[in-house]
Amino acid sequence: MNARNLLTSKVIVVLLVLVMLSGCVMRAPPQRYYIKSGEPPSMLSGELDGLSGDIKIQLNGNQVLQGKFQSFSDALLLQDDYQGINVRAECKMMYCTNSVACFTYINEKPAALLEFGRP
Repeated sequence: MNARNLLTSKVIVVLLVLVMLSGCVMRAPPQRYYIKSGEPPSMLSGELDGLSGDIKIQLNGNQVLQGKFQSFSDALLLQDDYQGINVRAECKMMYCTNSVACFTYINEKPAALLEFGRP
């Protein structure tokens, strides 16, 4: 194999690895939630890194929760306060659909279902 073919092969391998790694972050479609009556809706969204298990949940584009699925764990509980609002997410592996579902709560009221990797 000459040097040119070897270089071309290396470039192809690097490009394939980059494509595979870039496809590992899954985003949940944004969901609307009315925190207070008469005010515009807030938007809940999130992303899950399929390689590391790191999950981030945003409220109106601001990260409010972050955590990581531990090895061999199929559930994750996240909770924190953001600008006087209690935000909680109960995330579970959904083996039947090969996805992760996060049931989110705002001030202890059901707010949105964020689904990552849904077919």
